[in-house]
Amino acid sequence: MKEKIRKWNRTVLELECGILFWGLLCQVSGVWFVKDAISYSVGLWIGIMIAILAGLHMYISLDRAFSGPAGNVARRMTVSNLFRYVAIVAVFALVVLSGVGNPILTFVGIMGLKVGAYLQPFAHKLTNRYFQESDPIPQPLEEVEETIVEGGE
Repeated sequence: MKEKIRKWNRTVLELECGILFWGLLCQVSGVWFVKDAISYSVGLWIGIMIAILAGLHMYISLDRAFSGPAGNVARRMTVSNLFRYVAIVAVFALVVLSGVGNPILTFVGIMGLKVGAYLQPFAHKLTNRYFQESDPIPQPLEEVEETIVEGGE
């Protein structure tokens, strides 16, 4: 299992871990203070799933956009972004209209995408520990080092 996870894109894995951490934190901290715990939980986890899928969609969109012809990158990214936004609004509208979950908590779950991005450096440290790895020490490029030496004299 560890080897399977190691093959995943590390940044996406760390983002998804941050989103899940946000979901667990909201679930544990808030469910005790609301009258309708089921609606709270359903709305929250619908939002968390939207955030997870949006993060994966961003990764796939960026990968596809930059692996094709350079002239179409902006157009492909715009189309992907619009698709993602329309899908998020559609699912959010379904939650509001159907009353299946709490729409405010669905929004809080969707914001897990932002929180996951902020938590990524901490998740990076945890994944490094999990995989027993460390980050390489940055070294200046030879051209940059020569330019600095020449410019300083």
